[in-house]
Amino acid sequence: GVQGTQMFAIGGRSFTKRISTSLGVSFDEAEEIKLKYSAGDLDEKRNKAVKEALKPDIEVWLSGVELALAEFDQLDHLPPRILLCGGGSALPEIKQALAHSDWHKSSAFARKPSVDFISPNEVNRVIDSTGKLNSPQEITPMGLANLGLDIVGSQSLGENILQRLSRTLSV
Repeated sequence: GVQGTQMFAIGGRSFTKRISTSLGVSFDEAEEIKLKYSAGDLDEKRNKAVKEALKPDIEVWLSGVELALAEFDQLDHLPPRILLCGGGSALPEIKQALAHSDWHKSSAFARKPSVDFISPNEVNRVIDSTGKLNSPQEITPMGLANLGLDIVGSQSLGENILQRLSRTLSV
């Protein structure tokens, strides 16, 4: 089971803003560049520029992970697995930062945790019949929809909320 969740403001939008500023492009273009970078679809020159632009933010992000994990002080040991989601989680540097450094030693892990991504098909009760939800960035709205189902308690009313949420997200 899930031991807890933690969210912090250094993520997808921050990385997009950094790319926008560093490369001198609009926010929308930077978002497109970030997604292509995450998928490995940029030419070598642009790839190098994005990697260099993100370097300081990745270090700040890793510090944020350490601070977020410190809030689970009621646990004797942190779980052996961390699941990532959100708009920035697909950046290669995110998983590399967690896999290739000793950040975990300052936290209550018994051993270095494995790092994976939550995929949309792992979200209970929220079923994507469109087939359009396919990345870790979709998890947050899906999780909110799942929470809405918990709060409402009625499947028919919950479906109404999910339809509204779906329309809102597709705009």
